[in-house]
Amino acid sequence: MTFFLFTIKKIGPAWILHTLAALYWRGQGRASNGIECFRQALSTVPDQHRHIPLTNLAALLLKMGQVKDALKLAAEAHRVDGIEPTTNYLTGLLYMLEGNHSIAFRHFQRSLKVEPLPEPLKVIEQYKLVAACHAIEKDAAQQLQCQGVVKD
Repeated sequence: MTFFLFTIKKIGPAWILHTLAALYWRGQGRASNGIECFRQALSTVPDQHRHIPLTNLAALLLKMGQVKDALKLAAEAHRVDGIEPTTNYLTGLLYMLEGNHSIAFRHFQRSLKVEPLPEPLKVIEQYKLVAACHAIEKDAAQQLQCQGVVKD
């Protein structure tokens, strides 16, 4: 029997490898494995890059229907890097799902300022318009209710 010995080389920072592994497991439909890999990534990631596994973990939780938990992680990722377009886009989606359309609108707007690719721009622009319409509709309904025009 022949054994091969391989020299293990450091490929990159552990947090990046854990993030890639988490994305692999997400693609394979094994969310629990993905969550564990993201946790490992978060335990070693430098503070300035913490938004990357946080945003990806938030996206995984959203896919699993855990909107509130996903929003907490996305908001934390936004505090780390408030310019990142993907983080702003995801945070906007989550706020829109929670019914806070004015904050969602602002996140979509931030994402559009930075996002350089035309295809994502179209999608983000559409979500921004939906958020704006809902925010205006809600404000108008509240004004009418305050004036006594609309009753519950």
